[in-house]
Amino acid sequence: MPVKLLEGRSETELRQALRDAADSEATLLIAAGEPSRKLLREVARDFPEQRFALIDATEVDANVAAYDLLEDQAAWLAGAAAGLLTRQNVVGYASGDAPPAWREAFAAGLAASNPQARLVMREHNDSAAEWAGAVRAAVQQQADIVYLVGDNVPYSAFSAAREAGIEVIVDRHSRELRLAPPVIAATVTDPGEAILQAGRDLHDAMWKGGALRRLGVNAPNAVGLVLARSVPREVHEQLEIHRKQLAVDSARRYRRERDAAQSPGEGGL
Repeated sequence: MPVKLLEGRSETELRQALRDAADSEATLLIAAGEPSRKLLREVARDFPEQRFALIDATEVDANVAAYDLLEDQAAWLAGAAAGLLTRQNVVGYASGDAPPAWREAFAAGLAASNPQARLVMREHNDSAAEWAGAVRAAVQQQADIVYLVGDNVPYSAFSAAREAGIEVIVDRHSRELRLAPPVIAATVTDPGEAILQAGRDLHDAMWKGGALRRLGVNAPNAVGLVLARSVPREVHEQLEIHRKQLAVDSARRYRRERDAAQSPGEGGL
C-alpha cells in the first residue's frame, strides 16, 4: 500500500495539502498530533466521500475513525512491574503535569501485583530541584523504585536515583532504545502502531467511519512496557499474566459501556 507524507510549513500550507490529498485518489488520510488532527476534521467535512483517521484521539465523524492509545494502561503495567520488582514494598511516583488517570492506573497496577506495597507520591514537579527532591523524598520513605512520569524528566531526577542506588521506571520510551541503569523498565505508547492499524483496517475492509478503536495492552506493540535485560524471567512471566488479565477486564468494561450507551433509557412514557 503506497504511503505519502504530507507536510506544511504553516497551518495554511498543511490545510491545502490535506485538501489536495482528499481530492486525489488517496483512499485514507491519517493525522497524528496537533494541529494536524484539527485540520483533518475540518477538511473531512468538505469531503464526505473520503476516508479519514485520527491517531491518539477519540473524536469521530461519519467519515472519520479514531484510534485511541490508552496510555493509562501503560502506566498500569508500570505499577504492576514496580510491585513485582520492589524489595522494600515501597514505590515512589513523581510527575509533572501528568493526568490524574495515569497516577490512578499506576496505583491500581501496583495493588494488583503487590497488595502489600505502599505508594509514595509527589506530583506537579517543575524545576530540576523539585524533581530531584521528589526522588529523595521517596528514598527517605524507603522506596527502592520510582516511576518518573512524563516526556521531559530532567537529568537531576536520574542523578538523584543513582546517588541513592534505586531503580526507576520511565515513561514513553521507544522499544528500539536500550535501557541503561538506573532505568529498569519503560512504558511504550507508539502512535506508529496506531497508524499501521488504520492501514491494516483499510486493507482488510475493516475500516469504518464513526468508529472509535481503542489500542491498549490488547495491542502490546502499541501500548506496553519494556523491561531491562537484568529483570528475571519470572517477572516477565508474571507481568504477562497481569497484562492479559488487564486486556480481558478492559474489554469487558468497554463492552458494558457500549451496551449501556446503546440501550434505551429507563423511565418516561
